[in-house]
Amino acid sequence: MTVAEPDEILTEIRFGDHAQGSAIVEMARRHGDFALAGAACVVDVDSAERVQSLRLGLFGVAPTPVRARSAEQAAHGVAAADLDPVAVGQAAVAEVPFVSDVHADAGYRERVAAHLVGQAVARALQEARHFEAQAMADHRLDVTVNGQAVTAMVEPRLTLADFLRDRLRLTGTHLGCEHGVCGACTVLADGAAIRSCLVFAVQMEGTAVTTVEGLTPDGGALSDVQEAFRAEHGLQCGFCTPGFVVSVTAFLADHPDPTLDQIRAGLSGEPVPVHRLPGNRARGPGRGCAPAGRPAMTETGATAGRFVGARVQRLEDPRLLAGRGNYIDDHTVPGMLHAAFVRSPVARGSLRSIDVCAAVRRAGRGRRVHHG
Repeated sequence: MTVAEPDEILTEIRFGDHAQGSAIVEMARRHGDFALAGAACVVDVDSAERVQSLRLGLFGVAPTPVRARSAEQAAHGVAAADLDPVAVGQAAVAEVPFVSDVHADAGYRERVAAHLVGQAVARALQEARHFEAQAMADHRLDVTVNGQAVTAMVEPRLTLADFLRDRLRLTGTHLGCEHGVCGACTVLADGAAIRSCLVFAVQMEGTAVTTVEGLTPDGGALSDVQEAFRAEHGLQCGFCTPGFVVSVTAFLADHPDPTLDQIRAGLSGEPVPVHRLPGNRARGPGRGCAPAGRPAMTETGATAGRFVGARVQRLEDPRLLAGRGNYIDDHTVPGMLHAAFVRSPVARGSLRSIDVCAAVRRAGRGRRVHHG
């Protein structure tokens, strides 16, 4: 969705000062799906805790994102304690040209959006009232990762995925889409499955994080979930397999003996292809069992020297299921450089020069490649 006209092109985005309070909430039918409705709010309050500015945006409800400007103006100058988020939500939806489609009708979206705006406003206000201005300096992070206490100084903008991969070298957590859809970066935070590419490391303060490596500590035996994947060879190249394993682990913690309908509903938004789950084609005698009439994979054929017609366990499966696969981005060497590709904000023009002094001062010695 875009507000650009056919003859317009986006050349620059500018962000103002960091707001004291901000929140974004959305609703989707299944975890990981695109939102049927969503709301975002940023708010600043003055020393008397009156609303100095409040900005509201709604998305997924109209042909383009919508600013609720009338609701914003009505909130200006109101004491934060007296501002009614529910009333703001009702005022905001009055400005939106809601649409109906195959996913939801306009009336449903309107009711949901009003509720979401109220939630976003309430959260942003709470954050603003407890705001303390802080410079974008490194923050101390105390977190437990795979049962080990970790203390580190991290930038506020560092994602949890990059912290785990680059700082702790837990490279079993992989990055695919980097906007929360593919699920390859899934980890557990206090037992709940989250997308580590969408979470900042500083948000994990005091949290117990478990990666795929934590499911097999010290290179020990595979977990029950990993063994089930191994028995069915439920993986291909193994890149996104850690996301599969972690997602299923979290799901089974909440549903120890799930029905097929629960599996479909609970994992449809996760990086787990339901058609490969045991029992989807023909329900087996119990959870984790092979489909009826199909023997579990064994090494009998291999040990007897017969491979043709036998189900042979793959040698690489334990390594990939434990997150110990080695992919290009998992490798590092001392002094390794990282490349940054910068695109011109000008649609058509001639490149005369590039000032790289600031980058060189920050990154140290490196090589610059100009491609005209």
